[in-house]
Amino acid sequence: MVEELLRGAIDKFNRAAAEDPKVKEEVADKVRTVNVVLDAGKSYHFVLDHGHIDGLLPGPAEKAEITITSTEEVLGKILAGEMSAMKAYALRKLQLKASIDDLLTIRKLL
Repeated sequence: MVEELLRGAIDKFNRAAAEDPKVKEEVADKVRTVNVVLDAGKSYHFVLDHGHIDGLLPGPAEKAEITITSTEEVLGKILAGEMSAMKAYALRKLQLKASIDDLLTIRKLL
């Protein structure tokens, strides 16, 4: 379930980066590796490369600039639009390890 929602969020991000001039400008020069760490030992990663994410890969990347940590349930709710990422973060159900600039970039995905 979460994997499908992550893939959908990546597709939505890629469309926005391709079609929205403001988003395109913000992410055009960014190259970031993102780890998504879930409960029960599940993890994924993807690479934002100059405004495009190629896809979701299983397991963590060896070195990532951004790490998103949560439970499958909470991340699923965020990606399905049932809970805001800000609320989950405030309730400490979502942890984000990233620079301020990277947090502003990743908000477009969540």
